[in-house]
This record gives sequence, structure tokens and C-alpha cells, in this order.
Amino acid sequence: MLRAAHAAEFGRTSLSCGRFAFKSAVLRDLATGGPSIWVPKMLESIGVAAFADLRGADLQTAILSDRDLRYADLRGAELKFADLGGSNLRRAVVDGAVASNSNWRGAYLDGASFVCSDLSGAVLRGVHAYRVDFRGADLANTDIRNASLSHALLAGARLNSALLNGTCVRFVEGIVDSQLADACGDGGTLLPHGFSIQPCLNVAKH
Repeated sequence: MLRAAHAAEFGRTSLSCGRFAFKSAVLRDLATGGPSIWVPKMLESIGVAAFADLRGADLQTAILSDRDLRYADLRGAELKFADLGGSNLRRAVVDGAVASNSNWRGAYLDGASFVCSDLSGAVLRGVHAYRVDFRGADLANTDIRNASLSHALLAGARLNSALLNGTCVRFVEGIVDSQLADACGDGGTLLPHGFSIQPCLNVAKH
């Protein structure tokens, strides 16, 4: 539901990662009663728990580990140093969020969207990220070890100094070999055909 609304709002053919664009879209949705307004009301009317509406919320350093955040709307949220380890964020929309140095270890992210989000320095170790949309996201200096990124969208994502030990990126979409030039992995890193990656040196195992 939210993902469809996002596709209509930002389009699939062009990608703009300006913070203003995301903030403006959130404000328009609030003002016009878009899907993020009427869908929760409809669900609540039939006794079904609605997704969390956390658009633009200041959640810096928040402890949100092991929570049910399926379908949550976190567009433009401030998530620096937040802990979302082990949480269920399937189909959540986290587009344009600032989540540098946050913890997502072991989280379930299948079908979520992180378009143009700042995840630099974040821990994404062991995440389940099937068909996650990371287009234009900043994944520099992230720990993505032992994760599954099967069919994730990575066009335009920054992966500088990302740790990919034991991670499956074989079936990701939109990636080019230059994106992995500064990333590192090991023998357990599953790469797309024809790609290579440098080994990680002096990486802590914990």
C-alpha cells in the first residue's frame, strides 16, 4: 500500500535524493489525506492494527529493538544511533530517513524501502533483506556481514568501505562493479557473475 503510493509519488524512472523532496512529499500526504491517512483509519475501523505513522519523527538514539513495525511509515525520520535490532520491518517505508550509525542487526526488512536513506556507519549484520529497495541509499561504512540481499535494488547506492563478509549479493538488481570497488568481503561473499571484491583486513569477528 505505502510502497505503491511511494512509486506514484517519486516514480521509478528518475531518482532525486534531495531532503527537501522527501519532506515536501510527507507534508503533501498529511495535507491532502493521502494513503498514509486513510489506510490506517480504514484498518482501525475493522479492528485491525494499522501501521505505525512515524513520518519525520525524531527517533535519534531510540530503542526500537524486537518490535513489530511491519508497514511502518518512517519517511524522513531521524534515526541516528537508533536501535532496531531484531525488529520486523517488512514492507516498511524508510525513504529519506537519516539513520547513520543505527543498529538493524538481525532485522527482517523483506520488501522494505530505503530509497535515498542515509545508513552510513549502520550495522545491518544478519538482516533479511529480500527485495529491499536501497536505490540511492548511503551504505558507506556499513556492516552488512552474513546478510541476505537477494533481489535487493541497489542502483545508485553507495557501498564505500561496506563489509560484505558472508553476504549474498548474487541476485541484486541495478548494481555495477564500480559500486563494490571500495567494499570488501571474503570467500563467503556471493557476488553477481563477473564481479570481484577485495578481502576485508583486520575486521573484528564479534
